[in-house]
Amino acid sequence: MSAGDSAGAESRRQLALAEAHAQAAAEARATAARYGVAEVTEKRTAIALAPLGAVGHHLLADRGWPGSRSAQVDMVVVGPGGVFIVDTKAWKDVTIASGRIYRGQEDVTDSVLALADLAYLAEGDFAEVGLAPGEVRAVVVLAGRQGIDESIGPVRILGESDVLKHIARYGAQLTPAPADPEQLVVL
Repeated sequence: MSAGDSAGAESRRQLALAEAHAQAAAEARATAARYGVAEVTEKRTAIALAPLGAVGHHLLADRGWPGSRSAQVDMVVVGPGGVFIVDTKAWKDVTIASGRIYRGQEDVTDSVLALADLAYLAEGDFAEVGLAPGEVRAVVVLAGRQGIDESIGPVRILGESDVLKHIARYGAQLTPAPADPEQLVVL
């Protein structure tokens, strides 16, 4: 080993470490930005749905996604119109065509249909407490959008401005919700 070799190796190691930290920090900032957007858009969806409370609905925010340690459902709305599993998306450049949904060029249909899988799972659980099949509905809300009312399989895709009207139109199809809706919602 010649003079300076170990110092040069340590210098390169430290630079590589600094680069790895810089990359991790950039990724953390990007993740924080996505969560910041989700915080704002999910709150706007909650505000849009708040009037349902006056007609017997309960809005349950941030429910755990069964089988996941970190995934959550943005909101579960329980009331006389049924159970609605609501997920807000802050997607730009959304296209819905031929039963598929695209975010830019990316086909995100499977992501949307995962919400339908959750609704089917919940429907089975709710059947055990007497909820009729078909009374659990999956809804994706496109943040900041209006005039959207589409379906991808059993999932309804709605604009933020359209979701209240959609859920309210189901009226009183069920008996009154229990005094503590947390007892009903197993998500």
